[in-house]
Amino acid sequence: MDKERIGGWVYIMADRYRGAMYVGVTSHIAARIHQHRNDRGSDFCARYGLKRLVWAERGDRIEDCITHEKRLKRWRREFKFDLIERGNPDWLDLHNVIVGWFERRKSGTPGRARGDGMDDARKYQRPQWGRVWNGSL
Repeated sequence: MDKERIGGWVYIMADRYRGAMYVGVTSHIAARIHQHRNDRGSDFCARYGLKRLVWAERGDRIEDCITHEKRLKRWRREFKFDLIERGNPDWLDLHNVIVGWFERRKSGTPGRARGDGMDDARKYQRPQWGRVWNGSL
């Protein structure tokens, strides 16, 4: 099994700033986001046009990720807004940043300190649980 697929990811998709949101869990984030973008990920995302990955967090065990996903789904919208905006205040789409990171890891190409496409991703951190997407997993 690929090293990236050990454990899992908890993520939030949105259609726009503070719009409709979907909380999900997966073992392979790039493939799952691709499914959402092609309206094959979930009926909810397809119905409401949720194609923007606004928050993602990596966990070492898929069981922990599932528990965290269920916890996030019970949160009020305002709490989810705060979670997203702590690391992504403009609700930017993080899909290309994460896919680029996976491609560099597979090819063995190290990222540069600046200008490697990771500058924006380095600021997305949330230390309370698991490892947050920050480009340096």
